[in-house]
Amino acid sequence: MKISFIIADTEDEIFGRCVRKLITQSYITQNIEPEEYKYVDDHMKEINTYLYAIGYQLDFNRDPGHKVVGLIEKNPDEDLRYSLRENLKKNQTILLACIWKLYLKRIDELKSEDDLWFEMRELNKLLDDWSALKNKMSVAEKEEAFRLFARHGLIEILNVDLKDPDSKIQMLPALTLCMERKDLESKVDLYKKKEKSTSKEAEKVDEKKEEVVTDEE
Repeated sequence: MKISFIIADTEDEIFGRCVRKLITQSYITQNIEPEEYKYVDDHMKEINTYLYAIGYQLDFNRDPGHKVVGLIEKNPDEDLRYSLRENLKKNQTILLACIWKLYLKRIDELKSEDDLWFEMRELNKLLDDWSALKNKMSVAEKEEAFRLFARHGLIEILNVDLKDPDSKIQMLPALTLCMERKDLESKVDLYKKKEKSTSKEAEKVDEKKEEVVTDEE
């Protein structure tokens, strides 16, 4: 379908940019990309006309202060969740899973949107409990992950010093849209299985070493 059939030629560039962004990252947040969000909101009918042809449609979350527009399958029987289409590193995936855990906990306790934050000490405790994360994440690795998540409008860093256990991170509603939960959980489960397998192999190696030492004695 030619874009010129839907919109004026003068809008080709921004129309194409918005559609590509929706298809590649699956959502646009008002606070991160205000120009693109406004254009999609103002031209919802035209963009939906184009998206319908490839099997998608727009879905808006208009919560004040955290407005998001994303893609869903046009067929209501199929549920395409928004996906953070980045090749996340293993530690970033586990970090995201921990943040999700804190997000879901806060939602249950929620009194206002301002309560959707966590302190670094809470996150560090969860990270320490993950057997799949053999090596602790460095501050630099956490900063890299947080910059990525902030760029996609998933979080807002309220305190820059991540070494401070009292540092706060604001969680944004787009967290629920970034990746389908079953995909995230399956990745984490895979990491755990690999970690268990590696641990068992290490134990076998240690046992063989002990046997050799015993025989020599």
